[in-house]
Amino acid sequence: MALFKCSKCGGTKEVDDLSKVTFCTHCGAKNDAAERININIGVAGNSSALLDRGFMALEDKEWEKADGFFEQILNFDAKCSEAYLGKLLAELKVSKKEELLNQSKPFDSSANYQKIIRFGNDVLKSELEGYISVIKERKKQKHKKRKKIIIPLTSFVALLIVFVSLINTLIIPSVKYNKAEKLVSQNKYDEAIEIYVELDSFKDSGEKILETRYKKAEELISQGKYDGAIEIYIELDGFKDSTTLMRKYYPKTSFINKISAGSGHTVGLKSDGTIVAVGLNSYGQCNVSGWDDIVAISARYWHTVGLKSDGTIVAVGLNSYGQCNVSGWDDIVAISAGSSHTVGLKSDGTIVAVGSNRIGQCDVSGWDDIVAISARFWHTVGLKSDGTVVAVGDNEYGQCNVTGWDDIVAISAGNGHTVGLKSDGTIVAVGLNSYGQCNVSGWDDIVAISAGGGHTVGLKSDGTVVAVGWNNDGQCDVSGWDLF
Repeated sequence: MALFKCSKCGGTKEVDDLSKVTFCTHCGAKNDAAERININIGVAGNSSALLDRGFMALEDKEWEKADGFFEQILNFDAKCSEAYLGKLLAELKVSKKEELLNQSKPFDSSANYQKIIRFGNDVLKSELEGYISVIKERKKQKHKKRKKIIIPLTSFVALLIVFVSLINTLIIPSVKYNKAEKLVSQNKYDEAIEIYVELDSFKDSGEKILETRYKKAEELISQGKYDGAIEIYIELDGFKDSTTLMRKYYPKTSFINKISAGSGHTVGLKSDGTIVAVGLNSYGQCNVSGWDDIVAISARYWHTVGLKSDGTIVAVGLNSYGQCNVSGWDDIVAISAGSSHTVGLKSDGTIVAVGSNRIGQCDVSGWDDIVAISARFWHTVGLKSDGTVVAVGDNEYGQCNVTGWDDIVAISAGNGHTVGLKSDGTIVAVGLNSYGQCNVSGWDDIVAISAGGGHTVGLKSDGTVVAVGWNNDGQCDVSGWDLF
């Protein structure tokens, strides 16, 4: 088997004997024996069959498949104009050559077309060039007709475009902007924010989004919904005094009352108001399965205390000093458990305390105007509404030397030290510093604090955490934390 290739048009045909071929079956040109090409197609395949299969695939609109067949032919005959014609049809997604005339755009820039012009016979080239001329002329006439229609309407269309543009860029946005302003005045902040977001860069919509979010947070604070307000302050990322307010109200959120650790047990508050507890239960400090309607918890050494939504208190665990005798308490808004005493903050700003008072840690009856409390080993600390701090109990290490503190928004008592968070995000600390637990003078941008037995931890406004002090068990290894 051999492949005859015409020297005039490049057409090919499989033959048994090249010597018997005289005229090309494609263009009719006469070919001398010297111009015939004998190609072994044992590897390349049957070119005639491939051409047939390619054109059959075109009829079935299988464009990629058809292109593949034609590409196979070009692998052993790079000048086969029929293969390039097939690839052109596949490229333009037409089944027959005649359908090229229906193309909306000239296809003379196609690489396949250019190869046909280069290798094809005069008949094929002339036919395709004719198609191109007809398409170009048709497009030219269509353009002229369209131009005749457009010219008389140019002024009208221009005015219409200006009018539509005015409506879209000024009138409609202005109406929406005014609607958003009205919604803000009606305290419908969420609806207003949606409109401002939609307006994008119109006027000061971006600034209005921040201002409205800020007002939404103020509303939540007034309703006592501190969790939602804090989430907004975090998103505001320093807008106005949002960071300062986040520090001020963070201690009032449920975030810091969800978990609490005792000496050998851990307590968790679930969203449904029930409690879970694990760990050492030698004194019944984990017997909380029957508790419900709880809004805050505090665990210390060997007892656990829970604040119910009605302001009453429940407690379990070691009661050798009466630290669990809280059944008569009411109107409580915050709780804190010490090692052997329990402290409660009432809604009127006064304090109640039960348990061991060996070192005066329960001498809080004269306190008033208190907004936060923290009890630890043998001392109790209270934060007043004016930002000053009071403390009673063990002062062996100076942990109660807080009389000079001001502008404080949060407090935390450790075993032998006390820590305060200022409204500017810095920290003050007094008391035992044998492990460096009071080395917090360089901290800033803090929004929450917690003092441990011999270490201190701070949460920054970006969600990262810092810690100093005793680290023998890795309790200060928080450098990689990101809580927001």
